[in-house]
Amino acid sequence: MNDSPAGQDSGHQIRSLTVLPARREDVELHTADGLALVGELALPADRDPVATLLTFHPLPTHGGYMDSHVYRKAAWRLPELADLAVLRFNTRGTSSPRGRSEGEFDGGEAERYDVAAAIELAEFRELPRPWLVGWSFGTELILKHGTDPSIEGAILLSPPLHRATDADLDRWAAFGKPLVVLVPELDDYLRPDEARSRFARVPQAEVIGVDGAKHLWVGEPAVRRVLDEVVQHVLPGHPPLPNRYDGVVQHAAAPAPTT
Repeated sequence: MNDSPAGQDSGHQIRSLTVLPARREDVELHTADGLALVGELALPADRDPVATLLTFHPLPTHGGYMDSHVYRKAAWRLPELADLAVLRFNTRGTSSPRGRSEGEFDGGEAERYDVAAAIELAEFRELPRPWLVGWSFGTELILKHGTDPSIEGAILLSPPLHRATDADLDRWAAFGKPLVVLVPELDDYLRPDEARSRFARVPQAEVIGVDGAKHLWVGEPAVRRVLDEVVQHVLPGHPPLPNRYDGVVQHAAAPAPTT
């Protein structure tokens, strides 16, 4: 992990296409209803992870998939900078350069099996301290299906609260595990004041309004804010993530425009 103060003033600037060292492997998740889902697991390059992020992407019918940019950058940076394991995968019926997951989009209902498959993979691989991280549609999957006793907590990015109901929020309240909610000031669906009102049903929910941010978290400042918040909540006391890196880096090709 590159945590020396000099890392802020020397080395490579961490940019949108910077890829830091990690062990990355293609994985398949297997659901209880018989589907194979494609994904990638990124681990620290030369040490064991200290915690795990299980990520759930935005709405696949509107361009969301495992490579949606916040998750892609999390997988490129956080294994090295924070010793985190990062699992990304395509929910049922979703395609990406990694491939297409079997099955068909079901509006968040049959996706309950996809959530369970991600948690089961973490258990099978003995990945430590799993946290669920959802973005937009992915937050709905977590709120509806994520109350598994093996997880440490959940982090929601831009929750629309379209599919998730008050009953889902009440279930999370009873579950008692931490729920961190990052709400863009300029979100298209749910803004901070309304989010605080809706999530008041969950006593342990921490709603954080992010000034100037939009639903898609476009731009490096927005991405860095998200990744810093994730790391600070999963690893309390961790230093802020550096903007520069002393070490060997790679640069990914620019992806096609998408969510």
